[in-house]
Parts: sequence; C-alpha cells; structure tokens
Amino acid sequence: MIKEDFKNLNNLATKLHEETKKKGFYEEHRQIGTLLMLIVSELGEALEAERRNKKCPGFNLIETLEKIDDSWEAKEYISGTGTPAVNLKNAFETTVKDTFEDEIADALIRLLDLVGYLNIDIEKHAYYKMKYNDTRPYKHGKKF
Repeated sequence: MIKEDFKNLNNLATKLHEETKKKGFYEEHRQIGTLLMLIVSELGEALEAERRNKKCPGFNLIETLEKIDDSWEAKEYISGTGTPAVNLKNAFETTVKDTFEDEIADALIRLLDLVGYLNIDIEKHAYYKMKYNDTRPYKHGKKF
C-alpha cells in the first residue's frame, strides 16, 4: 500500500460537501451526531436491501447509465423519449434506486460529506490507519 492509493479522497470530500451545501443542507449549523446517524441510517437501508436481495442488476446497467449520462439513449430501460438527464433519472429510479449498492453509495457520500464539512485530511488518516493495521495480528487478535 502506498500513499497514492488514497489520493483524491480529500478532493472528493470537498466536492461532495460543496454539492450538498448547494442543495441547502448546510444553511444552518449541523450537529455532528445528526450527520453520523444519517450515515448509520443509510447503512441500515443497505441492510434492508440486502435482506430483500435488492441488488443492482449489474455491470450492463452501469454501462447503460454511463451511456445515458454521455447523452446516448437507452431504450431498454426507458420507454419514450426525453433529455439525457431525464433518461438518467428515470433509468436510475427504476433500476438502481434503493438497491444495496445504492445505499452503500449513499453512506459513502454522506461520510465523505462529513469529512468535507469537518475539513478532515482523510487521505492521511486512512493511510496511517492502514499502516497501523498492518502491525496488528490476524483478525486483530479477535475471534471475528
């Protein structure tokens, strides 16, 4: 593992936080506990999606969403026509939304938003945490 493995996390956190602010979520001071529980709630939603076996249909779907995002049509997922943004929204809502993968992405976005809000250098923290974990025994000396 090298430091470059963690590059761009700070940049991503800053961008995600800026986007969240644009949507109005930081017009007033946010409580850290509330932000942490919102992350936990997304993980709870991921658990429920897993329990219901609600999974993203797969790589072909992601390719299709990328094509829509690049202004191509995806007739197999969308009936009718519309702008690429509308097509992406419709395709996402009918195939990806509320899946396990979607909820994990929500948790990651919320976590990185919190990192951006608190201005944490997550690249250094994650790197040195992994370096520290390298010094620990198998399963960190625990049963599981």
